[in-house]
Amino acid sequence: MALRFDGALKKWNAERGFGFIVADQGEQELFVHISAFPRDGRMPAVGEPLSFEIEPDRDGRKRAVHVRRQSAAQPSPAYTTRPRLSRAPNDHHASSFGSRVIGVIMLVALGCSGTPTTLTGWRQSRLLLRVSSSRQRRLAFNAMAVNIARK
Repeated sequence: MALRFDGALKKWNAERGFGFIVADQGEQELFVHISAFPRDGRMPAVGEPLSFEIEPDRDGRKRAVHVRRQSAAQPSPAYTTRPRLSRAPNDHHASSFGSRVIGVIMLVALGCSGTPTTLTGWRQSRLLLRVSSSRQRRLAFNAMAVNIARK
């Protein structure tokens, strides 16, 4: 059986799902991930008294694991899930549609600018429709603009 320590949650980043615990016997901050907490449907709160074990991570640094809450226990439901930390539940469809609209507008703008579009330019425009992140779209657009400027 592993040795347990008492302490309190000092910092918590709810968006990223991690924080730091300080043991009652020391001042060293220990990393703790949301997965170390019990699945009782409650989010960790700064200042909350906790009980935990210490294990080394992949890099040999100490981290808190098997965290237990010491506060008055609320009756936990038989099965709960953690709230998702995503920004929007169905954002994928909206961004896909938006990227296609942007791609079509760019195709029209290229056609109206008097710049001859080649098969290569057409393929680059199709690529622009398929990339998922705004950074990738920006990089593809810049590459396409450089190729058009060279002609």
